[in-house]
Amino acid sequence: MVKEQCQILVEAKDGVTRVTLSGEIDDIVDFKTKLSGIKGEVHFYTKAVSRINSLGVKAWMISMQQLTQEGAKLKFYECSPSIVEQFNLIVNFGYGSPIESAYVPYVCPECNATRVALFSTADIKKMGNNPPEPPCPSCKKANMTFDDIPSEYFQFANRG
Repeated sequence: MVKEQCQILVEAKDGVTRVTLSGEIDDIVDFKTKLSGIKGEVHFYTKAVSRINSLGVKAWMISMQQLTQEGAKLKFYECSPSIVEQFNLIVNFGYGSPIESAYVPYVCPECNATRVALFSTADIKKMGNNPPEPPCPSCKKANMTFDDIPSEYFQFANRG
């Protein structure tokens, strides 16, 4: 399997900096160069982050700390299951900043197809630990089921 290096796209528009991340976040991620000097409101989009290892977590934490210390206001959108996992494992992963929306993993019990569905954190709070079970788009024979432990996966939504 070929490793998919982390790509960082930074765009500023209407007073908001949008940072789109994709690939694997690991020891060679270049947050320092790409995120240097960003201030104000910063929206991270992480739907295409496939994996984050321990050295990637360290680089992430250093960068998020630096951004917040320099006055950036962070928000996280379209968080992949890999990013949600880190928010749940590391209490200060977002340095007190909220996940605004996250992808929820599903699997079909009939054909084993997988997919993710995007939900706002507000909608996740409303559904509690009972995510909807959409019909499988692949086999159309069954409803897809949530592919994680709800009480663990949705911890980020229940934090203060």
